[in-house]
Amino acid sequence: MRTAYRWRREGRITTATMTDRRTYVLETQEEIEQYVLFASNQRMHVNEFKKLFNSKILIAAKNPERKKGIIEFIQSTVTRLGEAGIKIVGYDTKSIYRKIKNVSTPGLGAKALQRKERADKHIIRNVALSNNISKLLPLAAFLYFENAKPNVSQLVNYIQYYGKLNEEYYEFAAIPAATLKRTLTNEFRHSGYDNLHKFLNHHNTWRNTLPRVTGAFTDNLGFMDIVVGDDHKADVFKVFVWDQNAGKVVEKKVQIWTWCEEKTGFDLSHIIKVGEINSEDVLNSMVELIQFYGLPNIKFKVDNGIAKSDRIRTFMDRLDMPGATCEAVEAYTPTAKALRERTFGFYKNEFDSYFKNFIGPDKDRESRHSGRQLSPEETNTWYEDYKTALENYLTGFYAEVPRKRIINGEPRKISIREYFEENWQNHTINYVEDKRLRYALSKEERKRFTGQLQFKGQTFIPNEAQPVSFLNREYIIFYNPQDLSAVDLYAADALVDCESGEFFTRGQFVMTLNNTRKVNDPRQQVSNLKKDMEKGVKQIAEAMTSMKLKDEHFSPIQSVPSGEVINKRKEIKKRTQIMLSAEIDKIKISDEISLRPAEQETEETELHYSEDNLTTSLTYED
Repeated sequence: MRTAYRWRREGRITTATMTDRRTYVLETQEEIEQYVLFASNQRMHVNEFKKLFNSKILIAAKNPERKKGIIEFIQSTVTRLGEAGIKIVGYDTKSIYRKIKNVSTPGLGAKALQRKERADKHIIRNVALSNNISKLLPLAAFLYFENAKPNVSQLVNYIQYYGKLNEEYYEFAAIPAATLKRTLTNEFRHSGYDNLHKFLNHHNTWRNTLPRVTGAFTDNLGFMDIVVGDDHKADVFKVFVWDQNAGKVVEKKVQIWTWCEEKTGFDLSHIIKVGEINSEDVLNSMVELIQFYGLPNIKFKVDNGIAKSDRIRTFMDRLDMPGATCEAVEAYTPTAKALRERTFGFYKNEFDSYFKNFIGPDKDRESRHSGRQLSPEETNTWYEDYKTALENYLTGFYAEVPRKRIINGEPRKISIREYFEENWQNHTINYVEDKRLRYALSKEERKRFTGQLQFKGQTFIPNEAQPVSFLNREYIIFYNPQDLSAVDLYAADALVDCESGEFFTRGQFVMTLNNTRKVNDPRQQVSNLKKDMEKGVKQIAEAMTSMKLKDEHFSPIQSVPSGEVINKRKEIKKRTQIMLSAEIDKIKISDEISLRPAEQETEETELHYSEDNLTTSLTYED
């Protein structure tokens, strides 16, 4: 036996025949390990063994005395590989002899070793199947795609069962199941049905086979070109909240909305609340960042949720500025907001995971379970405490800790805040003026302006005295709910300034009013307004006097007693001034800063304005 192994190592023999006339394959331990290794990558090693066998066949063709040993070697190797799970076809005894003969034939040489395909390889030889293939494929395709799992074996069973029940398809019941399966498998493979099945039933799996860019390439983004907004459920199960209506403590989930500068990931504005976040919440947070950071250079980017509401769309249309665009990314494509989703990962790993009732997306591996039960842990946190802690995290650790990132192709460790401020130094802010912002933001509300305006519990006054014709009229109010330092009045109807003749159409801006709480010296401001208004009254009184005299046909050249015209003019001027002063006194500046209480309207006087002929008249009642 030792001699046999030595001859085997020297290549003198490939097999050994023992006394019981059985043939044994002699293998070393290294060869046995090789077979196991080859079995791990069958396709590659089948080709390697075929190359080895072909080289041995060439040797056998040139050295007939070694033919028997080489044939035995090839046969024993094929048998051993088959036991290891590697099947090699085309190297049985008959095929080996034919290959050796063909190699020896002049003109063929090594080409004779190439395996020839059967001429009828792709031809269906079952007559019943070949005659009815046009009926089989539509039925098979329908059943194949309807099943969520691509199971050809089960498909064959259904087809044969269906054939037994329906005379039109009875031929399929007589076709062997193996033949049906082989035919359908080949047809589906050649038609690309595996990919079609993924597309129809497992769309995301199919999409993962498409070309895609991996990683987030922030160098391709311009600073403040895009501001990304998205909602996120906090990765804590619930928090304690006092329910005023129920009169008890309840548990609720925390919802978060954040706006981030896409290149740096810096948090520009956020909402943290219990309950659902609505479009008004999103709009208010957007206005907050616009007031401080301005508009993005290109657009806001959101998903197809509440940020695409009519309210926000109207706001963008009214702004009508570069960057005032809210674009929705394609639904169910989180990679379109990859940087935004990455920051949510920071929230989860760096903040939420420290809470007792932490619940990550992977419920089994991430969520906290201190006991045997798999339900979320009970909360021990109040909403106010969670909100304060999260805001501290967003302005603290999240923004301050150095993080690895690739900047201009070079690895660098820098905090989000440092990276943002580094880019902010060279950034030109895309400002939105307050008046435009108030116009874009407001819903239409109407209020009467009487020289001052009471609105949202605040008192608003103009910077300068307004024409008398502007008083006691309704105006459309545009305001910023987050900043009530000023409001704008727009004409609710056609309006004429009788002093200047200026005409205002409906919806045209008329004036801005300031909150008295924001005025440096409200008492002095009101005093100045009152003096200017009294001065305006005198000027209008002069005009009215001249018009009244003209109507009553008074003329300085008439033959009247001396001094009658002058006395009449003084009398009309005095009465007009008294009447207008009474109207002014009705204007209430505010409870805090009014200079005299408002008086009740008198029945003796009534003031009329005619916008068509720009004339003013007085009607007196006895």
